[in-house]
Amino acid sequence: MAVTRARIDMKDVYLYVLSHQNSWNSVPGESEPDTIVSLGFRFGNGNFSYSLRREFNYIPERGRMENSTMTEGDEVPMDIQFNGVYETLYGDDNSPSIYELLMGRGDCAGWAGLGDNPCEPYAVSLVLVNDPLIRVPTCGEGEILLFENFFCAQADPDLSAQEYSFQGQSKSLFPVKLPWNDPSSIPGWQVPSIHIHE
Repeated sequence: MAVTRARIDMKDVYLYVLSHQNSWNSVPGESEPDTIVSLGFRFGNGNFSYSLRREFNYIPERGRMENSTMTEGDEVPMDIQFNGVYETLYGDDNSPSIYELLMGRGDCAGWAGLGDNPCEPYAVSLVLVNDPLIRVPTCGEGEILLFENFFCAQADPDLSAQEYSFQGQSKSLFPVKLPWNDPSSIPGWQVPSIHIHE
């Protein structure tokens, strides 16, 4: 099977931050999907990185590793960090800032977010879109990754460089690859039409 792969160029990478505006309903986990709020950014410059890790326990046999037994340890959350000079793609003049939406502060104080537990801190979903087709139509199909339950722990704005840097963790063990050209892959949110290609 022939596979066409486009080189990942950060100019083609778009990040969408999804949150839930309403407060939690009386039934945990039930949120109104039509109230999802999102902001989109194109990196231009910068980077997005995440780590997938597993923990193992080694039980030596009479003190020797040669005949040891290995068991899997506790599950480990993903570490995620991203930085760049962002350009707003999606949202209007009344949209919250990237910092507010990621951390549930300011205009987003009291929002439910998109975590799966009302007793946990505010969390959002991150949708990472690598879409080379916008810039180079013959470059091959892109990719969409969903990072759920992202808890933003640190924000570092650099006003002189007009750059933002964020770090946090996702309770998910790995990102979910979404089907390309399916604008309704995420209930309650539409992938922007700029990423829907024939």
